[in-house]
Amino acid sequence: MPAEIMIHVLDFLSNRRSKTFSRLDLYRTALLSKKWHKCANAYLWYQVDLSSRKQAESFCRSIQNSLLGMWVRHLSLYNTQALDWTTWSTMMNKCPGLLTLYLERVDVVPFTGEIHCFFPKLRSLVIYECPKMQYLPFEQLVQASPNLKRLSIAGCQLTEQELVQLVRMTPRVTDLSLGSSATAAFFMTGSSGGNEFAKAVVDHCPHITCMDLTGILSMTDDGFTLLMQHFGKQLVKLQVKRAMQVSEHSLLQIGHQCPKLTHLTLANIPHMDDTLLEGILGQLGPQLQFLQLESLFLSSVISIRQCTRLLELRLISLSQWGCFEDILGDPSCLEHLQTLLIYECPDLEITALPVCSHAHETLTVEQTPSVKEIPDSDQMARTPESPLIPPQPFEPFVPRMYVKRVTTCTIASPDLQRLELVGCFMLEEEQVLVLLKHWQKMSKFFYLAASITRDFRREARRVLPNCDMNMYVLSHDTPTMQMEE
Repeated sequence: MPAEIMIHVLDFLSNRRSKTFSRLDLYRTALLSKKWHKCANAYLWYQVDLSSRKQAESFCRSIQNSLLGMWVRHLSLYNTQALDWTTWSTMMNKCPGLLTLYLERVDVVPFTGEIHCFFPKLRSLVIYECPKMQYLPFEQLVQASPNLKRLSIAGCQLTEQELVQLVRMTPRVTDLSLGSSATAAFFMTGSSGGNEFAKAVVDHCPHITCMDLTGILSMTDDGFTLLMQHFGKQLVKLQVKRAMQVSEHSLLQIGHQCPKLTHLTLANIPHMDDTLLEGILGQLGPQLQFLQLESLFLSSVISIRQCTRLLELRLISLSQWGCFEDILGDPSCLEHLQTLLIYECPDLEITALPVCSHAHETLTVEQTPSVKEIPDSDQMARTPESPLIPPQPFEPFVPRMYVKRVTTCTIASPDLQRLELVGCFMLEEEQVLVLLKHWQKMSKFFYLAASITRDFRREARRVLPNCDMNMYVLSHDTPTMQMEE
């Protein structure tokens, strides 16, 4: 079989977006013959995920005396604590063609030397929750990646001076993330961005379009204003978390300085209130496509209605928000919304039962048909092809009643595709069922509540038979979830 046909077959089998993708099919194909095995190496080693120290050591033995590491493009390391120096250096030196490198809970002990590696194609470097890793591995990885486009560091024991040095070595980065998805270990470390970090980003990273400022615990108005004035016009995605020392006046610059912003996340800002949120969304509303509000003291989110082009909305841990109609009470708002996630809003309730009757037939209309003159039968030609039709007796016109369909609906976002309701204990099952009947196009529904009746589950599956539906009930003795039987 020609190699071109083999490659075409392997391309089909390795399509990870396909629903029928299975790595086992690639393994079986590689065992057909030596020629198949040679062609399949590029697909078998394209993405490598190592979830333990034992797997990492086995991977190193496989590539140490071979060229298999040349095919690796995406490498991920998870939970590899106390990784020895030999294993670490072998992985870095034998995989020069990496495109992405993901490290989570990785610790190299002892770190005794330098790695002589070079990653000309590396575009994404993500280091997450590695508090025991020293600064030297970070520096060597960044120095060996001159074309790095994305740098994400979270939960690592790095000082602000060390972060500044890393930023100075990434002049081509466009996506900078500081402390994204931070966990408990993040607060125990010194990885917080201040004004000096902001100045280094402005001086050495001119191409940034996506910025995650989760760890700006020590940044003040001067640093935040500098970032907004320099990058505001080119920012597309912005995430601001734990901006403890940034004033309300400086936060308003998000709306004034970012005309191209489409993705916005605001979280854990203690002085964020309804007025400040309205001021920000008043400027960004017509252009936002993604909005996440998390752990904010907001009593109303009605200002979200200004986001006319919003596609995805996430509302998480808004303990003071209690009116569901703020976002979906007006059918003319949020017409393009496709994803809605509401997590941990215990006081959220629907004050009035929503109305949704798209096939309600109530209106009657009287219509009079047009009158057409019929010629006299004496004037009609008699031919064999068209014999004379005898005149019909006259019948008086009787008005006919026609029924017209009208839509009575008080719920917005008719094209919603995905809905997740978690920890909203004040919502009643009857109200949720009305929402499901409204969103007939929904393809995914996730529901977590204190209790779920069998009638609700049966009715929900009847209303949306083709929807990927998952309903869970909170356990009474543990915080884990148990599926409703």
